[in-house]
Amino acid sequence: MKRKIFCICLVLAVFAVQGLFATGQTAAGSGYDPNRTLMDRNTPATFSYWYPMHATSTPDELEGPGMQRLMQGAGVTIEWQPVPAVDVEARFNLLMASRNLPDVVSYNMTQLRNFPQAFQPIDGYVNNNRARYANIYAHTFNDDYLDAFLRSSDGGLRFIPMLATRRIGDILLMREDLLQRYAGGRHPVTAAEWEAVFIRARDDGKIPYMTRYQRNGILFRLLSGYMDAVREDYFVENGVVKYGVLDPRLREGVELARRWYQMGLIDNEYPTTQNTAWWEAVLRGDVFATHDNVQRIQAANNDFLNVQQPPNVARIIGVGPMQSPRTGTRHTVIHYPRVRHQNAGITLNARNPERILDFFDYSLSQEGFILTNFGVEGLSFNYVNGIPVPDPTYGTRRDRGEVPPIGSTMDMVKAQRDELLYDYNDPVRVDHRLTREATALYANNDFIQENWIASLTFTDEERLALAPINADLNTYRGEMLDRFIMGIEPMANWDNFVNQIQRMNLDTALRIHQAAFDRLAVNMR
Repeated sequence: MKRKIFCICLVLAVFAVQGLFATGQTAAGSGYDPNRTLMDRNTPATFSYWYPMHATSTPDELEGPGMQRLMQGAGVTIEWQPVPAVDVEARFNLLMASRNLPDVVSYNMTQLRNFPQAFQPIDGYVNNNRARYANIYAHTFNDDYLDAFLRSSDGGLRFIPMLATRRIGDILLMREDLLQRYAGGRHPVTAAEWEAVFIRARDDGKIPYMTRYQRNGILFRLLSGYMDAVREDYFVENGVVKYGVLDPRLREGVELARRWYQMGLIDNEYPTTQNTAWWEAVLRGDVFATHDNVQRIQAANNDFLNVQQPPNVARIIGVGPMQSPRTGTRHTVIHYPRVRHQNAGITLNARNPERILDFFDYSLSQEGFILTNFGVEGLSFNYVNGIPVPDPTYGTRRDRGEVPPIGSTMDMVKAQRDELLYDYNDPVRVDHRLTREATALYANNDFIQENWIASLTFTDEERLALAPINADLNTYRGEMLDRFIMGIEPMANWDNFVNQIQRMNLDTALRIHQAAFDRLAVNMR
């Protein structure tokens, strides 16, 4: 009950801030005007930027040589308004209520989309000046998923995404040496093949499968392919919003998870396993299979090289999703968001939004990609045979004060979304090859399905109605699914579980989600 009251109060607080903002905001611009002559991209310009810092970052990083080169490349000067990584949401709400906004505000997309009246639509600038904003168009506007994700509830496109360097995100990982021992190196595909190698791992004294994401690590990661990418809560299939608990494929996945849990094939402490314990177990060599973002392959193999005696015996490789027994497909949804937490909106106060867009367009160029992913040549990376290779001494030299913080490798926009950071053919480090192979495995086999639910925007009334419903659904669903998987609740009670879910105003929640998806479909090109 307390959780429901908190959710309602939080939503009401947001409405209050929106109401304050909506009264009296003075606008310098309201979007693209074809009759206005745009400021030339070579004309110096200055703009203010409200930017929440990372917990481990300091404001001086915003003045580092990497950021300086990004600004020089676009011919702009940024007056930073760094925000401490404490109570950021409260600071954001106060900023929006103040009606005294800087030129650019960065924050997470969920919150930014609540204030469409505060930000300028940028569609007209980009679509009518594609040569000038070719990089923004190529990497965001020309992508159906991102185009839909970035739109406000009124259909306007107001935000510039901070793209992750990766599109693939979380994938299934295995020990290469153990897979060779258990299955001759052949990747498991069907549930029976996965069970067979898990049994071999268990009998070999290993934890067959361990996750740091509790139940999500089992149903959302391990068994996603087996269940045709059905989520336990909302998902979209053939244009229809559905709820996973009502789908028989989720029950089949839960039954398989329950069986494997009882057989000792899934870490028996999965509901409480935290990140540190998980990673320590992986590095000790106790774990056969797990999952994480595709970059973990590099990190894991680097760590293995440091802890193994002799070195380079065990390596982590990526393997594909499990095959669905119903369709024969191996689909999974994007586990790591293609859009990072900090996204940028150009406020109505900005006098020359076209020059601000020049900065983001340059950040999305190849030069910007190098700056935001590798930093500055000679300081944080060096070219080896034409390949940018990070300097392993940079962190130590920076901490000693021998070189300045680069300042550009933050959540700034990235040049690509398809794992370019690891597409360089680095002949020195084998983990780059393994990362590329894992990325290609997912990209070339059409394993990834978009998570359209993450793109939905809701009206104020819809958010207010959804908050208490989802609070109740999430609590009850989570408790019961864990009880089913762990064998505490008999599967004979599954129908009662489904019936109770349906009685919790689920029909209202589904109608709201469907209406939001229908609006999204109309907004898509």
